[in-house]
Amino acid sequence: MSAKLIPKTDSIQELAAFWDSHDATEFESQLEEMSEPVFQREPAEKAEASAAKMRANRSKHHTWWAGVLATAAELSRRSYDVTITMGNTPTTDLLAAAPDGPAFRVEVKSASTPNFVPIQKSILESPVRDDLVFVIVLVPRQLKDAFRFFVMTHADVRDAWKATRKTTKHGQPYKPGWEGLNWGAITSHENCWNKLPSGQSDP
Repeated sequence: MSAKLIPKTDSIQELAAFWDSHDATEFESQLEEMSEPVFQREPAEKAEASAAKMRANRSKHHTWWAGVLATAAELSRRSYDVTITMGNTPTTDLLAAAPDGPAFRVEVKSASTPNFVPIQKSILESPVRDDLVFVIVLVPRQLKDAFRFFVMTHADVRDAWKATRKTTKHGQPYKPGWEGLNWGAITSHENCWNKLPSGQSDP
C-alpha cells in the first residue's frame, strides 16, 4: 500500500478540503521545519501607501457596486425587503418594499467625490413616479470614513433639475448627455430616509 502524499497544489480550496479530512500527524515524515519566515508582512507604512493608491485608483465599477451594496444594506437595516437587479432592469438598481407596504424602485448613483451627478434626461423630464426613489451615495476613499446617503424622490430630482442652469457661464447649452444635478442641489437631502414609501426613518 503506497504512502499518502500531501497534494502539491497552490489551490486554497483543494488544500482546505484535504486538511479537513486528514491530520498532520499522518504526514510527519513529509513535513519539515522552516527556519525562516515563509510570509513576510509589509511594513505598515508601505501597506498603507499601497492601500491608499488602490483607493485613489478605484474603478467606477467598484464605486458603483460599493454604493449599491451599501444602499441595499442600509435598507435591509431599516427592515425593507431588497432585491438587487444585477443590471437586468434598466434605470433600476434595487427593488424594495416595506413589510406590508408598497414596492418601489431605487436608482443608486455612486460617487467618490462630491461632484456633478449624471441622470438620464428621460427620467429628469418624465412624469413624476411615486414608486421611484434616488439614493446618491458618497463612497469614501478612506476606509475609516463612513458612507453618506442622500435620498430624493423622483419629484425632488425633477424640481432640482428645473432649477439647474442649462447653459454654461458663456451662455452656450451643455452638450447632450451632460444632464444631471450639481452637488449643491443634493446636500439638503442627506439621510432623508423618511421619504421612502412608508416613511420609515430610523432603524
